[in-house]
Amino acid sequence: LTDGYVDYAKEIIAKRSIPDLRDGLKPVNRRILYAIKKNIKNDGFSKSVTLVGEVVKIHPHGDASVYGTLCSMTDGNGSLNVPFFATNGNFGRVYSSDTPSASRYTKAMLNKNADDMFYDMEACEMVPAEEGDGLEPAVLPVRYPICLINGTSGMAVSVATEIPCFNFHDVVNLTIKGLKNGFDSLKVPDDTILPDFPVGGILVRDDAELAKIMTVGKGRLKVRAKVDIQGKEILVREVPYGRTCEGIMKMIDTMDIYGISDVRNTQGFKSKALVTITCKNKKI
Repeated sequence: LTDGYVDYAKEIIAKRSIPDLRDGLKPVNRRILYAIKKNIKNDGFSKSVTLVGEVVKIHPHGDASVYGTLCSMTDGNGSLNVPFFATNGNFGRVYSSDTPSASRYTKAMLNKNADDMFYDMEACEMVPAEEGDGLEPAVLPVRYPICLINGTSGMAVSVATEIPCFNFHDVVNLTIKGLKNGFDSLKVPDDTILPDFPVGGILVRDDAELAKIMTVGKGRLKVRAKVDIQGKEILVREVPYGRTCEGIMKMIDTMDIYGISDVRNTQGFKSKALVTITCKNKKI
């Protein structure tokens, strides 16, 4: 029983749930990039259903999970600091619980960011594909620590990870400094870099927690929404990463806060705010 549990845990951890630090990707992300790069001519937008069809040839799970992951990797969704796909259509938004359009209606194509994931494929280890025939990369030869720039998360059997996003230039500069001077030379607080989420928000700085993140890889972050006050209205411009506009509205309605007369979802093209909170008067 113990041996079987360990084997199962390794299978789930390595082949489904936890990203590989070397390229910052879970197997489904890696297969999406590899299958589309290999089999789809990148001279224009392709229907998402076509892209998903190529991926499921080497991915053992359903097309719905592949499409959901593809959406999160696009510039239209906004989940990543460095997205890999340009888009045409509704791929959802990371700060909204509204679902993407069906894959037959949306289109996508690899952008220039994806080129850095395939920098030296001749040196890439290829392993038998888990689904179908042929080979797939064990890990992609990315040129920089993408797992820190895009962040990542995963939950498996008895283990989990949650890596926040950091600024591209901060990560690359710190990596160069570590390579030149030795990573043992990097010290806190001089070489501390701050999380930088694609959705924005305001990081409540806590030097003690940031030091923990930099030294032992574990700490707490507090991010608040960015708001402007105009008369009786509170305009939520940026939603903290991991939260949604609908979630904020539901929380306000549930708490029944005195002084708030209305809360509205005001997402839209060139909208002045994602969520608009109207107070009873300017003094609230």
